[in-house]
Amino acid sequence: MTFTRRSALVVAAASIPLVLLAACGGSDTSTASGGASPDGGAAGSGDPVTLQVWGFVPEMEEAIDLFNSTHDDVQVEFTRPADEATMNQQLNAAVTAGSGAPDVIQVAYQNLNTFVTAGLLEDITANASQYSEEFVDWTWTQSTIGGSVYAIPQDIGPMAMAYNTAVFEEHGVEVPTTWEEYRTAAAALQAADPSVYITAFPANGNWFTSLAWQNGAQWFGTSDDAWDVSIDTEPSQEVAAYWQSMVDDGLVKIEPDFSPEWNKDLNDGKLATWVTAAWGTAIIQSGAPDQAGNWAVAPMPEWTPGEPASSNWGGSANSVVTGSEHVVEATEFIHWLNTDPDSLQILTDPAKGGLFPASLAGQEQESFLTPNEYFGGQVVAEVFADAAGVVDASWVWGPTMEQVFSDMSDDIAAATSGTGTLADALTSVQSGTEDAITNKGLAVNE
Repeated sequence: MTFTRRSALVVAAASIPLVLLAACGGSDTSTASGGASPDGGAAGSGDPVTLQVWGFVPEMEEAIDLFNSTHDDVQVEFTRPADEATMNQQLNAAVTAGSGAPDVIQVAYQNLNTFVTAGLLEDITANASQYSEEFVDWTWTQSTIGGSVYAIPQDIGPMAMAYNTAVFEEHGVEVPTTWEEYRTAAAALQAADPSVYITAFPANGNWFTSLAWQNGAQWFGTSDDAWDVSIDTEPSQEVAAYWQSMVDDGLVKIEPDFSPEWNKDLNDGKLATWVTAAWGTAIIQSGAPDQAGNWAVAPMPEWTPGEPASSNWGGSANSVVTGSEHVVEATEFIHWLNTDPDSLQILTDPAKGGLFPASLAGQEQESFLTPNEYFGGQVVAEVFADAAGVVDASWVWGPTMEQVFSDMSDDIAAATSGTGTLADALTSVQSGTEDAITNKGLAVNE
């Protein structure tokens, strides 16, 4: 048998033993439709099945209206919670109480292990495994835990470098293609105009995690029926040392991303780049309207020249919730949602949902490949699509990622304010994460 890249990914996905998910209390209903009859209605009633769906994707209502207008046997009712954190809390409470939970929920990739460990999601392998080839390979890997499928991928956040062409041209600085060139460019911009920085360095644990991912870090894995935690290791420390030197030498602005001050700096042309995910282009457009036509997108700087590598920041999948009486119908719906051409047209249209789709068909949508006038007419989606193809597919999320992100953000903030270093932050988060996993009743390898 030929051992293809796809089969290698399946092996990697299966490497998280089910014993690590011992807290999972999901029922084994993946091959049945619960109370649904063969015609899709409630057993014996002839009425259509009604699915309750929770999520936060823009314009989801329009996609669901389309589904309801084209399907008779299944209808969907959509609820948009106040925010993602509130939705997750409500889900946990509803599943624990045994009532009030939806059939389908949107889950960020980094939370899938956490949700499965908590017993919140159904195993949909029997109904979903046939769809694996329809999605970017590593998104399917991340949706597969312990060899079982727990989600259908929806959107992703492949990363690239957005840059202000006018700033580079004004100061005669070359656009960097490597991290070494990036540091050189940062120094050149500062020398030309001390008010201009190559970027802001925020206390954002999610963003820093993605930078480590690009450099080949592997923060989590499993062996001997226990979790391996490898946050404080060489690839991550290399990233920390790089940015520490940028901070120490005043080559980056210490400033929160997404803040009013940050938006003003973007709009005033004081920040020359932002290494961001695909969804970041919309944020630049809204935060820096006066820079229309000046921005462009290029691949992430390379650590090793000639060896392109990207990362992912954000994105989510759709899962069937534990206890749903309509697992088959729910799985069919989330597959339709993320592969039907008309649904994808709504979800990927920059003027509507604006998602960067995980489905391969979605990345061929006309609306997805529309030139972006703000970015000088560049088809920015093509750059991010190429980036998605060089994301390290072996990355594994741990079971306590909200804790990891929060602790990392706090420790970065401390380091940039003069208390400790970014290297210290990695050491601290490593220790805190091992404790957090142990406190969940899971084993951690020494």
